[in-house]
Amino acid sequence: AERAFWVAHPTTFRVADNLATQLQAAGKFAEAESYKWQILEARESSLGHSHPDTMDSLKSLAALLQASGKVTERDTLLKHALQNESLPLGSNVPDLATYLESVASLMASVGKREGASFYHC
Repeated sequence: AERAFWVAHPTTFRVADNLATQLQAAGKFAEAESYKWQILEARESSLGHSHPDTMDSLKSLAALLQASGKVTERDTLLKHALQNESLPLGSNVPDLATYLESVASLMASVGKREGASFYHC
């Protein structure tokens, strides 16, 4: 029943993300984390792993995990993201720079600056 909320639409994602951000600001980390995981999963399934909005969701979730002291989960999320990366080549070549910048930003946001420099364009 809970999944019925996730209509694959940019406005739905934006509203849910705003709600998660407000929950995080109110110190309700567990609720915010639940929403951010759901947003990430919905974006991955509808937009793909390499889409910039999906990468933004990854970065946001990683920041929340770090803020709530879940460094191990944050690192696992980052490793999973980098293992699943599929560079947007072919018809999506113009998005490659955006994607690489997103990966670099994600890595830098979780303290992986040495690896992040490889991805900066």
